[in-house]
Amino acid sequence: MANWRGVLSDIAYANYISSLRTHKLDEIKNKASRFATDLLLEVWGVRNQAQMIDDKSTAITDLASRLRSKVMQTVTTGQQAGMTPLFEAAEEVYGALSELGPLDEIPFMPYTDSRGECSAFDNKALEQGEGSTLLRSAHHAVGLDAVGNLEQNVGSTSEDADLSHQIEQDEAGRASTRARYAPIISSTHLESVEFPKGDYATFLRVRSSLSGALRNVRDQLRQYKNMLDETSGHESGNIDTQIAMQVLASGDMRNDIFVRDEIALKEEAWAILIDASKSTSYFLNDVKGITLCLAEVAKDLIPSRKQWGVYAFNKSLYVIKDFNEPYSVDSKARIGGLTPNYSTLLPDAILSCYGSLLASPAENKIMVVVSDGYPVGYPDIDKSLTEAIQKVSRTGTMLIGVGINNPAIQDFFKVNCVLKNPYQMMKFFVRAYAEVSAAF
Repeated sequence: MANWRGVLSDIAYANYISSLRTHKLDEIKNKASRFATDLLLEVWGVRNQAQMIDDKSTAITDLASRLRSKVMQTVTTGQQAGMTPLFEAAEEVYGALSELGPLDEIPFMPYTDSRGECSAFDNKALEQGEGSTLLRSAHHAVGLDAVGNLEQNVGSTSEDADLSHQIEQDEAGRASTRARYAPIISSTHLESVEFPKGDYATFLRVRSSLSGALRNVRDQLRQYKNMLDETSGHESGNIDTQIAMQVLASGDMRNDIFVRDEIALKEEAWAILIDASKSTSYFLNDVKGITLCLAEVAKDLIPSRKQWGVYAFNKSLYVIKDFNEPYSVDSKARIGGLTPNYSTLLPDAILSCYGSLLASPAENKIMVVVSDGYPVGYPDIDKSLTEAIQKVSRTGTMLIGVGINNPAIQDFFKVNCVLKNPYQMMKFFVRAYAEVSAAF
């Protein structure tokens, strides 16, 4: 409010609009999720009679009142109260929900930060009344019609049409990718193939914070690329004296007497698999920073865009950069939108990522797995992880395990290391690429 005194009014209006989008609560089958959605609306004062759950109405009203009171206690007293009231509020919510069973999703207002899937709110644009002239004008100013669709009528620009066409192409491309991966994950516990929501602004902020480390690693990359293979028979470069003398003596009309230094391209395919489960969110070095660093280095290090891909996983497989895609703004935005959540289905992710590697024509295949090393999601998952690693290794694919500030990864991967920050991660990847490429 120090910077924008109208912020509370804006939040109140956003909450009101969100409440209009709320599905009927009795349509939410999971008891805990239904209660949590009802509580969310009551806390923000936008719960109406049609949405109330009769048998829990009074309890939710009383709980919401206590929650608001504890939050305001922290806000008004500041450091004197510390975090105790917030912890007490969290314990109250946990106690109320624990009696109803596990949450299948966390409800959140549509305009706030995403906490994963949330089906409590309708995703369609709201119909606006005839009298909402100003609201319609606001829609028009950003290229939308009265119901939130891109304007395609008289007065719409070609840029709007191009944007709409691009969105349709992007959706078709994602649908094609999902269809291609569907048979790969069908035999695993993974629920789906997803694309993280794009957030290019966050990508730029994270890259800016790591710019110094990226610059240092790129210096190392230049030194590595100076180790070149000498090839002859070119029409430009340094003169090969011996061949030049032979050409002069024979009188041949040849100009391929030059030697040039070139990088010997390796037929390798690299897959980078990042743990984006809930457990990794507790590490200081967040998932976005690690993913960004490895992708930026792979872009400079690996010659062809079709020779490397980046994936993440929790209960689903997330495509950051497919082998068929360029490392474009879309891929970078997916890194910015990647959020740790859900279970750690590591063995299933390894098998699925290997399935994508199989499509590469490269003879040598390498998979770098970055995880905290604690698979979680179903009984005997540790055993499944060992079996998955053995299965992939027997195909000749090299598996490299990288522990995020945790030595547990050493229990599963023969080739492994434990790193603490993105800079170490980048240096290790450069060294691993050089050593593995030399070994093939």
